[in-house]
Amino acid sequence: FPVTIWACLRQNVCFDGYFVVEACEYQRSFLNLLPSILAITNIDDDHLDYYKNLAGVQKGFAEMVSRVNKYGYVVCDRNDEAVSVALKNAKCKIIDYKDFYDANILLKVPGEHNKRMLRLLSPSLTFWR
Repeated sequence: FPVTIWACLRQNVCFDGYFVVEACEYQRSFLNLLPSILAITNIDDDHLDYYKNLAGVQKGFAEMVSRVNKYGYVVCDRNDEAVSVALKNAKCKIIDYKDFYDANILLKVPGEHNKRMLRLLSPSLTFWR
């Protein structure tokens, strides 16, 4: 199951009519998307050649969150300080993936970031059904 999802995420494919994309925030290119469901794994001081600082990255993510309509939702760690800044003006429902977290699930993928992405995806799959 996780390997299939990971492969699908990396290849931008469909799940039952939903198109799943791993979007890049560089130069705000992800703002070309209009998601119904947005999953944010983390926000950090990346692409500083464009954003200049963490606040700039957060502003870009806040713009992306604002693109999710009131019927959609954002799945994230709402207690992550960097992420919570981007959620302040959200019109949609915010779902904390930790509410769905099961520490007993063994994920057979390398790296904590990959495991976090898969845990983040599980609530989205639940809501798609």
